[in-house]
Amino acid sequence: MDVKFEPHELGSYAYAEGSGFKIDIKSDGGDVSVYLAGTATTGNTGGTGTQPGGTGGSGAQPAPPSEGGGGAKGCFIAEAAFGSYLHPHVQVLRRFRDDYLITNSIGRTFVEFYYRHSPPLAKLIREHEGLKILVRMVLTPIVYFIKYPMITFLFNAFACIFIVKQWLNRRGRHESIESKKIK
Repeated sequence: MDVKFEPHELGSYAYAEGSGFKIDIKSDGGDVSVYLAGTATTGNTGGTGTQPGGTGGSGAQPAPPSEGGGGAKGCFIAEAAFGSYLHPHVQVLRRFRDDYLITNSIGRTFVEFYYRHSPPLAKLIREHEGLKILVRMVLTPIVYFIKYPMITFLFNAFACIFIVKQWLNRRGRHESIESKKIK
């Protein structure tokens, strides 16, 4: 199978939801997703790429770049859970790291701690499908909170109000029943 990656504008291109740079290959031997990325320059119109700046080859899981945005390393645990540094959720987490965490001393301390301790965890996650699922379940709400903070806040606020209201109603019914028993 040949895939031609032809961006018509200068700049970098990577997989983004709905961008068309993801190819799903299904077969009786298993399914795989190929994420395409590359850089377009004047006169460069061809090839398939799996790494930013690359214009050749294709692969199911491209190696993460040695440096991510802002000169930082990759998101090891998210990449292990979602399967690629090009996955949209991983991109959200990288952007949050670059835009918010590494811009202050507390965030930089957290990021340094993460880089020191997360590679062995990421290796473990990559090796166990159950852990991948569990980590995705934990990270997905965090990603949505980062991506849609107001909607997530409102949803959680309404959920808390509902839970507290239910608890108060049950407590009131319970106290009502207890007072009837005493009489």
